[in-house]
Amino acid sequence: MLRGTLSIWPRFIDAQRMSPEHAAKRHTVCLKWRSLPRSTSRPGDLSMAKPAKRVAVTGAAGQISYSLLFRIANGDLLGKDQPVILQLLDLPQAQAAVKGVVMELEDCAFPLLFGVAVTDDPKVAFKDADVAMLVGSRPRSKGMERKDLLSANAEIFTIQGRALNEVASRDVKVLTSISTSA
Repeated sequence: MLRGTLSIWPRFIDAQRMSPEHAAKRHTVCLKWRSLPRSTSRPGDLSMAKPAKRVAVTGAAGQISYSLLFRIANGDLLGKDQPVILQLLDLPQAQAAVKGVVMELEDCAFPLLFGVAVTDDPKVAFKDADVAMLVGSRPRSKGMERKDLLSANAEIFTIQGRALNEVASRDVKVLTSISTSA
């Protein structure tokens, strides 16, 4: 019997090599096998592994997400014995930066990090999410009124809220954070 779990990592493909039905997609997700560690007496022992929890994080290329992702992967959010799959959401123009963050997460070889999915589609990012951290929002630009910023961010959070309602786990835990300062 094989011991292990499936790990989800982004795979960016050149649009010219894609089939016509996939040409509209910016990326696909491929599956990679990752072995579970053998039984040990150290913290983080996964010999009796729990099912992985899906944690969706928005604004994945941003500073707030960057500092959160490594803590989540280390077990500081859900516990030192809880495997996680990160589902990262950011704008299409930030996908290259998110890919860099994913490479850093891979380099750290966190034993609890069972996979990472990267997307710019909220429905994909929130699919079956157990925890959603909505920390990506539009920053205040020069000359922008506070009410304009709140209005712009309300649109973002409305779209994300609808996607959460449609595809997330029924008992999803949601954290939102927005800055209205200059």
